[in-house]
Amino acid sequence: MKLFITAISLIALPLLVVAQVKPTRILGTFVYQKKVYNYDFSMLAADRYSFNISRAFTRSTHSDTTIKDLSKTTDQTAMEEETNEEEISDQPDKTGKNGSDTTNAGALPLSGFDVDGFVTLFTEIMTEIQGATDNDTLGNVAREVFFSIKARLQFVDDEPVTAYLILKKDRINSFLKNNSSTYYRGVYGLLYFNHFINHVSVETEGGAIKNITVQVVDTSLAARSIQSPRDYIEFKNQFPISISGKFDPEKFANIKLYAYNAAGIRGLTRYIKMGDLLTLNIVLESEKEDYSPSDRTVALSPANPIAELKKEKRSRILEIAAFTDFIGLDQEEPNGLIQIEARRKININSKSNLLINASKDELSENVQFGKIEKTVILERKKKKVLYGLKLRGSNTKYLPLTKAEKDKLIVGEGDESTLKKIDSFGWQTVVVKNRKFHSPYFTLFPYIEPKLLFSKLEQHNRVIDSGKLVSNQITPIQLYRYQLASFGAQVNIIRFNFPQLKFNVSPLNIGYYWFRTRVGSPSDSLTQNSIPLNSQYFSWGAQVNFQPDHRWGASLSAEYIREKILNDAYSLTNKNGLFQYGFDGHLKTGDYSKLFFRFRWTHEHHNRNDNFTQIQLGYSLNLFVGPSNDDKK
Repeated sequence: MKLFITAISLIALPLLVVAQVKPTRILGTFVYQKKVYNYDFSMLAADRYSFNISRAFTRSTHSDTTIKDLSKTTDQTAMEEETNEEEISDQPDKTGKNGSDTTNAGALPLSGFDVDGFVTLFTEIMTEIQGATDNDTLGNVAREVFFSIKARLQFVDDEPVTAYLILKKDRINSFLKNNSSTYYRGVYGLLYFNHFINHVSVETEGGAIKNITVQVVDTSLAARSIQSPRDYIEFKNQFPISISGKFDPEKFANIKLYAYNAAGIRGLTRYIKMGDLLTLNIVLESEKEDYSPSDRTVALSPANPIAELKKEKRSRILEIAAFTDFIGLDQEEPNGLIQIEARRKININSKSNLLINASKDELSENVQFGKIEKTVILERKKKKVLYGLKLRGSNTKYLPLTKAEKDKLIVGEGDESTLKKIDSFGWQTVVVKNRKFHSPYFTLFPYIEPKLLFSKLEQHNRVIDSGKLVSNQITPIQLYRYQLASFGAQVNIIRFNFPQLKFNVSPLNIGYYWFRTRVGSPSDSLTQNSIPLNSQYFSWGAQVNFQPDHRWGASLSAEYIREKILNDAYSLTNKNGLFQYGFDGHLKTGDYSKLFFRFRWTHEHHNRNDNFTQIQLGYSLNLFVGPSNDDKK
């Protein structure tokens, strides 16, 4: 075992050192006179740099939240004048794009990177975009930024930055999905409403944004600093959002984050567009196609609008674990007293989809906002709501329809006379279905997992006894049980996730493995008279993973194994294959270590009496990093 670990160390350590590079671009923030500024520093070539400062801030515009009287009757709700959704998202106003004013002086070149030249350039840029005159204070801020950048440039990071996640603005518009509430007539029933972004939390896992929560508050109250931090609306993603490919940032425009039962109001649902909220600035590197960050959590806010997304530590690219088999403690059992396993999960596809898509039939997907003057709820039922949309140019305040006419419209059976009546008044009707949100989602081909295994490192029962073979025929259970080493990979074909139930199901995993055994008498050594056998097997399996906590987890698995000997002198007694059932559990004992428990029961197909059991305890740790403080306690 010591020889194996030494060999791994000698191979991996030089790779880890050579692969480490210093950053060539640094994004960051600093504060000057209670205002947040962003900077972009780039290394263009040797002794050539560029530096840029920009500022994004929010101005108070109370007109954004002017509220009209929305309570007319129980079945009628008037809403303020709206514009088209795309126009709302894209058109700038006096405060910039959706309430964000970006002041930018443009990137300026630096012929060298020294503190005096940097302070001079920094002061010039701040004077241009801010009109700052306090050169002493600016000089102190410039020196802090300079030494921060210099430290980053000189630091050889074991976790290279793969992308920057940037909060695009301080304010954002939300749109109405539906409002089936029987009592609410407030501002969140408007077709669109402007919010101040209070806090954004992002969790990445498996090359995707697994969870994102956006807390927003009333813009006018936030501007006057009277908004309670406990009074907010929270928007969330429905399923993981892929960020592993170079074109994934462009797809943010198609992603919506929803607030179901917004503000605690049952039946009221609003959404925001992720493309209006965030941008992902990926870091380009040669020989790199996967921009997946490591599993981590980052936070964004108007005061901290930029977050680094880093790759996994190079020393953690391979997960290496040592197992001991309690059955193998019996010297008569060939289970392998010590087994060494190295594996790596590689992301293939990080795009997920809802099992049941409830995003259709949204009000804002079926109308042109630019033509609407106000909206009235004509009829409200449990699963559907009939909206009357007053178009520009109509002088009719309310649309007179009988209950029978409304009922026919809401089920899509409105007759021609009713439709003409609506059209003559300059109105339009839209039916919105109030669908329930379903959280399960699925992912096709999420990952492939190569695995290398060394086993049977003790001195007993290391070879198949040739004296017990008949016509050089080996049973499938013997061939599998006596393997000394194996290497292969398993592909996860499809995975179903059930977040509310804290588990996921992979109904189909397909694997291919090469493995090696030896045939000889029990007295033969591995290097003298025993005969090596190269074999292969295909596997088809299913797995259920329980993920209640990041500190521990468990899984159940079932697998069918079909073997073939790659040596014409030997053959299998039958081609029925093997069935294997397993249970795996793990417990994190520190930042870089896990304790594993593994149970396996393997038997031949059609012959359960020919079987063997494995009960293993293993420990996974980082071979190249010392114990953390948590491990020492």
